[in-house]
Amino acid sequence: MKAQERIEQEVDKTIACFDHADKIESDPYFYVRVMGKILSQERQERYPVSWLPGMSLLRPVLPIAIVIVNLVTVALVLKSEVSDTENRETRLTALAEQYSLSQDVYSLFPIKK
Repeated sequence: MKAQERIEQEVDKTIACFDHADKIESDPYFYVRVMGKILSQERQERYPVSWLPGMSLLRPVLPIAIVIVNLVTVALVLKSEVSDTENRETRLTALAEQYSLSQDVYSLFPIKK
């Protein structure tokens, strides 16, 4: 029984400390910082980044992959522009011959090389 009484005394002493607690002065921006942390944690919980396994590996790889895809696309577009110029010249020549156009009319459509 002694142990039970001692526990009750300690609990009473602890509760009595709350009645005499002094107000602690804090930084004037303490509330703003705490609310900012709470809101950022809520945002992280709402939009978890790690919903895919290996997401931490995907972050540095994704920009590199995008740059590689862009470079390949630019190379393909430039290659197709060269072949389009050759095709355009062939089509303009065929059109000029079909309609018996003179060289003056043909020069209205200059071919950039």
